[in-house]
Amino acid sequence: MIIATYVVGEVLSAIFERPFVVNTGLPSPGGWSYALVGWWTTPVVGIIVGWLWLGHSAAAALATFTAVAIPGTVEAMLSSPWQPGETRQETRERYGKFKAMTKETFADDADEIKRRAREKTKESYYKTHPDERPK
Repeated sequence: MIIATYVVGEVLSAIFERPFVVNTGLPSPGGWSYALVGWWTTPVVGIIVGWLWLGHSAAAALATFTAVAIPGTVEAMLSSPWQPGETRQETRERYGKFKAMTKETFADDADEIKRRAREKTKESYYKTHPDERPK
């Protein structure tokens, strides 16, 4: 029952959050309306699923709501969906800086690997063509 609640809730959350994502052009647009849609969708589905699945009981609906709302609240507090995420430009800039730093960090290793590959290729060639080896 909880698994069904999460599956249906997450699918509906994605459907309800899609307009926010499309309108802002950001994968994580932020804002309280965006945060509340994702935070409330699954617990509301929990009320419905608990009521239907466990015999049309208000106590069952409340128990399912609570079982889903508490982890959802913790997740929302940790992920801060009300804060907008990076724009595509900011992500590209951060990736470019990371790429440059990685290239700088491993430049010596890359040069050594290239040097060894050239030596290995040269030795392999001269093994098959020994008369062409420089004297």
